[in-house]
Amino acid sequence: MLRQKAPVQRLADKISKFIFVLGVILSSLATLVITYIDYKRFYNKALLNSCAVMVIACPCSLGLATPTSDYVRNRSRCTKWNF
Repeated sequence: MLRQKAPVQRLADKISKFIFVLGVILSSLATLVITYIDYKRFYNKALLNSCAVMVIACPCSLGLATPTSDYVRNRSRCTKWNF
């Protein structure tokens, strides 16, 4: 049985493909340029801020951070209880 996507879902896919991704990349590049100028040519600080914008804006970071934090929490509990 073949199912088609709902119109709202197709619209959300288009927005996330083009507008959201382009907006995140442009925001990250703008952050890189502005902080590079603002921090008087410290490229490391500008790159760090640019990467922070990319990581925070990307929804996949939540998908990776949540299981990782659960793993760390459970591992620390097991260590505490000598498992």
